[in-house]
Amino acid sequence: LQLVFVCPCHSQPAANAFVRAGVPHVVAVRSTGQVLDQVAICFTRHFYLSLFSGQSVAQAFDVAQAAVRAMPASKVHSSTSARRESDQFVLLPPDANHAQVVFPSLPHGELRDASRPLCDTNLPALSEVFIGRQVLIQTAVRALLSDRCRCVCVVGAGGIGKTALAVGVAHYVRVRHAFRDGVFTVDARGLGSVLQLCYAIAAALRLPNVATASDLQIREELLGALVTRSTLLLIDRCDLLSQQPDTATAFVELLSALLRRAPRLQLLLTCRKAVGVPHEHPLALPVTELQPLEAVALLRMMAPVPASHAALIAELCGCMPLALRLCGCALSHSQLALSPDALISKLQVEGHRLRELRAFSARSGDASIEATIGTSYHALPPRLRYAFLALCEFPGSFDEQAAAALLSPRTEPLDCASADSPAEVSPSRRPASSRPASLPASSLPASHPASPR
Repeated sequence: LQLVFVCPCHSQPAANAFVRAGVPHVVAVRSTGQVLDQVAICFTRHFYLSLFSGQSVAQAFDVAQAAVRAMPASKVHSSTSARRESDQFVLLPPDANHAQVVFPSLPHGELRDASRPLCDTNLPALSEVFIGRQVLIQTAVRALLSDRCRCVCVVGAGGIGKTALAVGVAHYVRVRHAFRDGVFTVDARGLGSVLQLCYAIAAALRLPNVATASDLQIREELLGALVTRSTLLLIDRCDLLSQQPDTATAFVELLSALLRRAPRLQLLLTCRKAVGVPHEHPLALPVTELQPLEAVALLRMMAPVPASHAALIAELCGCMPLALRLCGCALSHSQLALSPDALISKLQVEGHRLRELRAFSARSGDASIEATIGTSYHALPPRLRYAFLALCEFPGSFDEQAAAALLSPRTEPLDCASADSPAEVSPSRRPASSRPASLPASSLPASHPASPR
């Protein structure tokens, strides 16, 4: 054994074990350092290409470090960060002679990829600006690869990054050949019944005769096709199916049947509330906002923003990935010509913050803000929908007494059960005397630091 590359962050202690075992050349990441995924990919690619070109270990190491230092600032936030990232890699032992050429006489000809083929999939590509969540990814992967858990629910608020995390987990297990027969995803957003979900899953799996199968046959066709398959199925955005009274029971029954009839199937769900499955113990994996440093890094990966401005924008966005992504798109959009200072000015007016984000969303053709708010709104019972709209009367913060006065029972509430979005029943269109009939003050939180506007 001539060379070992230990690539995880903080891997120098593990690399020292190989040095003590007598390996002459060991590459690792400093024990006090960590590197971005794209940096590790860049370093690894250039290191091995140099080795296979007949260069020595020391030369390949220098070439790889230089490649990292030359990475665009948008990938590593700044040129200073690029130099710092390149210095995180170490070649051990430090005082050894690394002039050895590991591959001195490779045959000439075209390179042939002898890697094991990846399993079938319909996953979307990984986001280039995905950052953080390493602990959550490893927790989900460990659960999906264990025998004790066959269903993982990624739960969290809208716009928190559940889909990006789940797609990252699915790609992680796919490139490691964890599921021989495929890794597939189905977007359940907009599906109104479990029958529609069955058709969507069958289409994702590319099962034959799906178009001609009857409603009675499709479920059995789906279950029969999965009986012997080693498969990971990601059901994304299943909130409506799992929370609506007319679909929740059927949805849980389908999940239970899938796991019972297909013993080698694993499920990965994204939803706002954990889903219970009979005779199973799903792992609920809560996703929260990004850490401040991660939020700053995400924004600076998308646009050239000074660190101080990025920190303030991240704070105004609550470190929410969706809001940060919209701000990053707005700052990098050449036609908007929006400066960081101008963006901060727009976001600092609390009552207009959501309006500005919705405007950014509309200009980019991204309906995610509307979809996120709409899903939350429609998940509420009619009386709580009205309460949400009524509390928008407050331009700023409010306490329990103010909310109780506004929501005190006087008359029957305005019927907003049929409204398609919160904007369709605005406060200006409601009679001043209209109040929910039964919303006891005791059910309200003690304080509300900000309006739901």
